[in-house]
Amino acid sequence: MKSALFHITTPLGRTTPAALRGAFGHYVLQLYRTGGIPAGHAQLFTNKDFNTQKPIEGYAKIQFRWLRGGHHIWTMNEGVDALRMLLGGGPLNNFELNGSVIPELLIEETEYAENHVPESTLHRYEYSIQGFIPFNQEKAKQYQGAEGMLEKVGLIEQILLNELVLFSYAANWNLGGHILQPKILNIDPRKDFIYTTNDKGSGKKITHYEKQFDVVFSCNCLLPGGIALGRHKSYGAGVTQAQ
Repeated sequence: MKSALFHITTPLGRTTPAALRGAFGHYVLQLYRTGGIPAGHAQLFTNKDFNTQKPIEGYAKIQFRWLRGGHHIWTMNEGVDALRMLLGGGPLNNFELNGSVIPELLIEETEYAENHVPESTLHRYEYSIQGFIPFNQEKAKQYQGAEGMLEKVGLIEQILLNELVLFSYAANWNLGGHILQPKILNIDPRKDFIYTTNDKGSGKKITHYEKQFDVVFSCNCLLPGGIALGRHKSYGAGVTQAQ
């Protein structure tokens, strides 16, 4: 597995990661239509299958994140190659964002790691997740209806397992017949994660509140640094580190 972190050094004001992701999707789609980028690479930015027009399920190999007070792009495996190819050693020219055109969008590669092979082992390693946001609407209702803390933690544990399995597919991780077995050791609720979206019908802003937790867990696997688990990775949620 290889991964790289890119820093967008051009000031973008209050642009959200979601808006930036959408702008990149539009940019690479135009390049794809003119033969400037292959479909396989373009789909990693849009996260949509061009043949079926359906979202690509799984752990995204290109993730737009707000980290350390700035806009970053975290990439893994084919995502590293796709962004490097897009940049071609220089800035992105005439990049459209929020209704304006940026003559040169400057992006620099700041971190790179390779040859880290995630592996499942007999030994258990401990990890912490800052701001783990596990629930979609369906799972949030299931959590609210759970009887007792044991059932609630069990639900979060199952979601954590699902996240690790999705990551294993993206990393081309051969589990070798092992079954991943995450175990939550400690969990502390944080203030709700709050964000707004625009209603497609009325255009009015809708405020959303989602539960988030600080989690310490063990698992029979060795994970690379830099990954994030759960929802809203683009806002810096779910960063996972070895203890």
